[in-house]
Amino acid sequence: MVGRMVLQDQHLIEAGGLVHAGTVFGLADTCAGWGCLASLPEGMHGFATIEAKINLIATTGQGDTLVATAVMEHSGRTTQVWNVEVGRQREPRKIGLYRCTQMLLPASRGE
Repeated sequence: MVGRMVLQDQHLIEAGGLVHAGTVFGLADTCAGWGCLASLPEGMHGFATIEAKINLIATTGQGDTLVATAVMEHSGRTTQVWNVEVGRQREPRKIGLYRCTQMLLPASRGE
């Protein structure tokens, strides 16, 4: 799963005009979530995040485009683990490394 976001004023912190950590986390989390939904095994209807973390290793500012690439590292019977790299579109420099574990939710008997 790949997502992109053009940074605008609302994505930046006041001091220095740099991207807010929550923006990077939100993009990564969204890509992992959509990837999980797109790869749910038969009999599952959704997921709940049971762990998520991010390492922020660089920054950028307004006008730059963030690119997040999510890859499923583990696909189990009841869980999935996703890694997401977030970087700048204009140069191959990583901004953040995100990892989450998703608990897969079974469809109810009535579905």
